Amino acid sequence: MAFPSQTLISRSASVLELEYDKTSVVDLAVGYKWDNIQTAKEDAKAWVMDKGESYKVKKSDQKRLILECLAADTCQFHLRIYTSQASRNTGSCFLTTYTPHTCPPNTHQDFSQRHASWYIARSHVQTILRNRRIKARDIVDNEATWRGSCIPAKQARRAIRYKLEQIDGFEEDSFALFPDYATELKRVNSNTYVQVKLHETTNAFQGIFIALGPLRQAICHLRHFLAVDGTHTRSKYRMILAVAVGIDANDEVLPVCWALMPQENEYWWSWFCGNMGQAFPDLKLPQRASTNWVVISDREKGLVTGIENTLPRINHIHCCQHIAENICARYGKAAKHLWWPIARATSPEPRQKAMEALRDTNIKAWEYVKALNTSTFLAYHISALGYSRFGHDTSNIVESVNGIWGEFRDMPPLIMLDNIHTWTMKRIAERQQIKVLNNLLAPSPWRKYNDRLAEARSYTVTYAGQNIFQVDTPRRHRQEVNLSLRTCSCLNFEDYQSPCSHAIACCLLSDKDPTSFFHSGYTLQAFRDTYKTLILPIIKIHNLKPNNQVKPPQIAKLRGRPRTKRIRKTRFWKISRQCTTCYQTGHNSRTCSNQPVLHGRAQRAQDRRIEAEDTEDADDSEDSKDAEDSDDADAGDAGKNRRINASDSDDSMDMDTRIERRREQEIDEEIAAQEQFQREHDDDHESLQSNDSDDSIMRYSYWRDESTQGRCVDPSWLEMDINTRKLLLPEILNPIGRRLIPYKLAYELPL
Repeated sequence: MAFPSQTLISRSASVLELEYDKTSVVDLAVGYKWDNIQTAKEDAKAWVMDKGESYKVKKSDQKRLILECLAADTCQFHLRIYTSQASRNTGSCFLTTYTPHTCPPNTHQDFSQRHASWYIARSHVQTILRNRRIKARDIVDNEATWRGSCIPAKQARRAIRYKLEQIDGFEEDSFALFPDYATELKRVNSNTYVQVKLHETTNAFQGIFIALGPLRQAICHLRHFLAVDGTHTRSKYRMILAVAVGIDANDEVLPVCWALMPQENEYWWSWFCGNMGQAFPDLKLPQRASTNWVVISDREKGLVTGIENTLPRINHIHCCQHIAENICARYGKAAKHLWWPIARATSPEPRQKAMEALRDTNIKAWEYVKALNTSTFLAYHISALGYSRFGHDTSNIVESVNGIWGEFRDMPPLIMLDNIHTWTMKRIAERQQIKVLNNLLAPSPWRKYNDRLAEARSYTVTYAGQNIFQVDTPRRHRQEVNLSLRTCSCLNFEDYQSPCSHAIACCLLSDKDPTSFFHSGYTLQAFRDTYKTLILPIIKIHNLKPNNQVKPPQIAKLRGRPRTKRIRKTRFWKISRQCTTCYQTGHNSRTCSNQPVLHGRAQRAQDRRIEAEDTEDADDSEDSKDAEDSDDADAGDAGKNRRINASDSDDSMDMDTRIERRREQEIDEEIAAQEQFQREHDDDHESLQSNDSDDSIMRYSYWRDESTQGRCVDPSWLEMDINTRKLLLPEILNPIGRRLIPYKLAYELPL
C-alpha cells in the first residue's frame, strides 16, 4: 500500500490540516519507462519502501539496478531495471522484472533506508517549496503522522538541505555564474550598472553591485531621501546584503540598488557607496537648496566613514531608533523614553527641558546624548541647515525591505539576487496599474492633503504682512507661517516639503493654491515617470555559463549550526540564577562551594575558593592583625573574626578542620542575623502586648518553626511570654518553648 505524501499547512492548529500531494507517488509495473537511470533507481526504491517493505541492492551501475530481499535465501523478491542497447543513446530505461516478497512482515521491520534523507525529502517537496524555513520538528511530526515513522531531527535537517540543493543547486558552484549573470543583466537592459569584484590574486568572488537601468532612470523622480543599511544572508557563505531604498511620490518604498559584500567595514562600505555614486551621478553633483539629497543610516561598521569619503556632497544623518536602542542597552528603558522628546524637539527650549529630565534620571545617559552631533538627528537643527527628511527620523524604510526579503536571504546568493530582481519587477508592474484620484498629486499624498485641509478650516489665521501669518488652533496652540520661505514653527512644512495644516489655512486666506507648495516628489507626474520603464525578466537564469576561473569566497567555518535569528542589543543580559543550596546568585547547586555533602564537583569548587581566600589573606596578614585589635569589642563581627583567624592558621591544616570552621562561621553569621532581626521587631512585640487585635499579629500568621513540621500558624495560636515579651507558639506545638523566628532562619539554624 502506498502512502501519499502530504504537506503540513498549520502546526499551531488544534487539529492538523493536511493537504495530500501525489506527485511523488509512483505505481510501477513491468514495462514502466523512465528518461534516466538515476530517477528510475530512486523511484523503484521509494516504491518498495512506500509499501512497507525492504530491499537489498544486488547490482547497481549506469545500465541496471537489481534489488533482492534481505532474506534472499528464503524470499523470491526480485526487481530489475535495465537500459537496453537501443535506448542507451537517449538514456531511457525500463522495469523488466518484478517478483513480489514472499517473506514474513517482520523481515522489513526497522529498515534503515526509511530514514534516508532522499526518501524523507520526497514526501515534503511542496512543503519545502512553500516554506523554505520549515523547521526540522515539522518534518518529524509529518513523518510520524503519515507513515508512523519516528525519524531523528538530524535526518530531517539533512532532508531539507538535500531538497534545497536539488532545487537551487550547490552554492559553491553558483559563484562561477556571476560573470555571465552580470552580462545577462546588461543584455536585458543596456543602462543597467553591474560591478563584479574578484580577489586580485586568488580570483575568488568577493562582491557584486547591481543598479538596474529602470531604477537608474527613476531615482531623479523620487523624493531626495535614501536609507542605506546592510543585513546578513543566511546561506552557507554568510555574506552581507547591502541595499539603498528611496521613497516614491505615493509614499511607497523602492530599492534603487543592492549589493553582496563579504563583510561590513569601512573598505566595503566605501566600495558600495562609490559604485552608488557611479550608478547615480546626481548624488555627486553640487547640491542646491531645492535638490539636497539626504541619506539616513545607522552609525556602525564603517558606514559613516564610507558615505563621507565617497559621497561628500550628500547630507548624512543618523537613525534615531538605533540611537534609542543603544541608550536602552546601556542605560535602561527609562533613559530610552526620555530620548525621544530630545530627538524630536522643535526648538531649543523643549530640548533643554528634556535634557534636564534625562540628567536627573541618568547622568551617564545624559553625557552620552550630550556628546552626539545634533546636526545628524535633532529636528530643529536639521531644519535650520536647509534640508529635509520627509518625515523620517529612522531608517525603517530600509529595515522593512530587509524584512520583506527575509525569505530570499535563506537562498544561495545567485538565487537570492534573482528573486530580488523578480520582486522588484513585480512591484513596478503593480504600481503602473494603481488607481489615480486626481491629476495633481499621487493618491497617498492627495488623501493626506484632504485630511489636513479639513483640519485647517477650523483654524484662525491672522495676516502679519510680507507673507507671514499667525495661526491659532482650537487646542490653543499658536504657530507662525512664512509662505515665502515655506516655513512653519511646527517644522512639518520644512521637514515634509509639503504644506502642513497651518500653511494650508494661510493659503486659503490669501487665495493661493496649497498644492503648488508640494515638493516635486509628491506629484502624479513624478509617480508616472518613476515607473514608466519596465524591468524585463532574465530568461537564461538556469542556463548561465560558468566561469571556472572564479572561485567561491573563503570562509571560516564556525562551530554548530548557523543562527537564523539576530541577537538584539537589548537581549544580551544573562539571566541571574539562584543556587538552591545556599540561595546565592551567580552559580547553581552543581558547582556550589557551600555544599554540606562533599562530592567531586562541589568539593573542587570549595577547595579552589578556600585556597584563593587563604592566599589573599596571607598577603594581607599584617593589616588583618591590626583590624583584629581594633574590632574585638564588636560582638556582631564574630563570624568575620573567625574567618580571619582561620585564614591565619597553618597551611597544613587538614580539609576537615577547614570545613568545620567554615560551618561554625556560617552558624555565627546566622545567629547574628537573627539577633539583628529580633532587635528590629521589638517595637512590634511591645504593640502586641498592649493590643490584642488580630490585625496587629496578622503579619506573623505565616511564620513557622521546625517543630510545626512546616504547617502554617494561625494568628489565634500565638502567645506572648510575659517576662521576655517574645512571641511563642502554643505549648502543644512548641513543647521546648523556642522563640518564633522567620521560616528561613528557623530552617537553617541547627536544633
